[in-house]
Amino acid sequence: MDAAIPPALAELPGFSARLGRVEVAATVQMTIRARELRAQGFDVIALTIGEPDFDSPRHAIEAAYQAAFFRLGHAAIPLCRV
Repeated sequence: MDAAIPPALAELPGFSARLGRVEVAATVQMTIRARELRAQGFDVIALTIGEPDFDSPRHAIEAAYQAAFFRLGHAAIPLCRV
């Protein structure tokens, strides 16, 4: 799926032509395809874009809090794994 600069944006000053070469993210492409299939009548469950319909696990919240509180940064990433 090629990205194209919409004509209205192309006329804006400072809008870089390079943005027209930016590829659409795979998750966005899959979401578009899921919408197309749904419009054709297929029953589609899209797991690409959106927020989960469940709360974050308590241990993950606590690990993230501890990492932020103690300023562990990237070193805390293993603590957050489920």
